[in-house]
Amino acid sequence: MKAPRIRRIFYAVVPFRFRYEKTFRKTLSFLKKSNKEEINNRSNYQFEELKKLLVHSYQSVSYYRNLFDKIKFNPEEFKSFSEMERIPFLTKEIIVNNFDELQSDRYSNAKKYEITTSGSTGKKLKLLVTDDVFKKEAAFVLNAYHAHGATLYNKPSVWLRRYVPENENDSIYKYDFELKRLYMSAYHLNENSVYSYFKVINDRKFHTLVGYPSSIYLLALLAEGTNLKFDHIKSIHVASEMMLPMWRDKIRQVFNLIPYAHYGQMEKVVFMHQKDKTGFYVNNPEYGYTELFENGDQFEIIGTGFINYAMPLIRYKTNDLAIGPSYQAGELMGVESIIGRNDDFLTSAQGNRIPGVNFYSWVNKSLPSITLFQIKQLKNRKVLFKFVSEGNNLTELVQIIKDGLTARLGNVEMEIEQVESILRDPNSNKLRAIISEV
Repeated sequence: MKAPRIRRIFYAVVPFRFRYEKTFRKTLSFLKKSNKEEINNRSNYQFEELKKLLVHSYQSVSYYRNLFDKIKFNPEEFKSFSEMERIPFLTKEIIVNNFDELQSDRYSNAKKYEITTSGSTGKKLKLLVTDDVFKKEAAFVLNAYHAHGATLYNKPSVWLRRYVPENENDSIYKYDFELKRLYMSAYHLNENSVYSYFKVINDRKFHTLVGYPSSIYLLALLAEGTNLKFDHIKSIHVASEMMLPMWRDKIRQVFNLIPYAHYGQMEKVVFMHQKDKTGFYVNNPEYGYTELFENGDQFEIIGTGFINYAMPLIRYKTNDLAIGPSYQAGELMGVESIIGRNDDFLTSAQGNRIPGVNFYSWVNKSLPSITLFQIKQLKNRKVLFKFVSEGNNLTELVQIIKDGLTARLGNVEMEIEQVESILRDPNSNKLRAIISEV
């Protein structure tokens, strides 16, 4: 249905920042100023925000009041970040079992919204937030876009996500006049339809292309070897899915544009974003307090979020992993890469857990003809390896895959299959490269 003419004129004339309430404008303005602050100033701000959240949680959240009393932790006397180590980790299971006790009684009469995680691991998590959380979150996201010259709201953008036609004869795209976004279905991309996608995108001056990394990567694969190119797109921004090196390289090669990403969670405890060509993820200390715990070559991400006071999460185990942390004057500046979830491990014949990054790098370096792959490990440790390949020598390729899997997992039973496409996870709509039932 087309937006009424008056509304369209309003959307075109009045900038989004004036339509999205003052909390959004105030947060974005603060972030622009904070980007230029000295490290000490940002660290002091983070400490004060952390202490304020701890005091609030003790005074108004029964779960934390009971926990802090039990461990003899007084947030009023909080003097150092190191004291956070006294507080036990918060997990999904704890949240599920203490859902009511984790809500602040100061927001009992406030309008709250239920949000859930995607459930890509099969377990959805329910949380509660107030309306201002969405406004603040939007400011952090927009700040991440601005960091590499991308834009939202003020200039039209193309979104290769968030839209699936309801009926077979529905259009593969729809336009949102309020947000100036062209939503296109990522599920209908193929060798024949890709020409229509580029025609629609190039017919108007869309500035930024947004999508899951896997969706933009697939678009690049389909465009490669054709005369298809973007006439107006100046930036590419991705999120909500791990960016494999092979995907990033291909997108850059085909479109001559570097895809930049931001990292966050539905639980809203940690926020990082990329802003230069290295792909380094810059930590946002204004969003929360982030801790990294070493686990071999990887670091588990633990977060305490500052923006949700209605249901605060303190030392929450995100189950996400990072590599290459960088510190300056004791402050976490960021990480080299976000490498996926703690669940994305495979188990060797000897029972050792091996993180997915080992398999991503192997495929990227040793199997260049493979464009998409998925490794699924069943409960009995049998491995199913599905792949999409541009190569012709299937027998040789299968043997290389077998040798590679054996070298990493030992003598586990395996089944290798070449397929035309890899289906997305039905719960999260993401393309999961590693799935483990062990």
